[in-house]
Amino acid sequence: MSGPKEKLEGVRERIASACKASGRAAESVTLIAVGKTKPWSELAAFASLGVRDFGENYVQEALTKQESARAAGLELRWHLIGTLQSNKAKFIPGNFTLFHALDSLSLATKINRAAANQGLVQDCLIEVNVDLEGDRKSTRLNSSH
Repeated sequence: MSGPKEKLEGVRERIASACKASGRAAESVTLIAVGKTKPWSELAAFASLGVRDFGENYVQEALTKQESARAAGLELRWHLIGTLQSNKAKFIPGNFTLFHALDSLSLATKINRAAANQGLVQDCLIEVNVDLEGDRKSTRLNSSH
């Protein structure tokens, strides 16, 4: 069984290979270590190897891990990569470098309001359903045209 160092080297090699094949610089890729359900001790091992970006699916779990990272003196960039319940929008600004799954105007409004209250601008990636598969409301609207 390989440890964190070997796993990280393998991932970095695959990134470098893919970048070479596509003519892209490997330095232009951000490696995000996803720590969903993993204890802080496992993430800390990767942080000690130079990983600085960590993705989490659950806000409360991420906030706990962020506290542990700060206590260890680590400055890391945190990404929320899962869907977000709108009542947790207030936790995004100031705690996450990037929110990867913005999927509604109402959620955008709540995150923006929370960010403005802290004097921040929150970076988000917008999730777009381009084929409308599985989205009955959008499909129904689409089929009426």
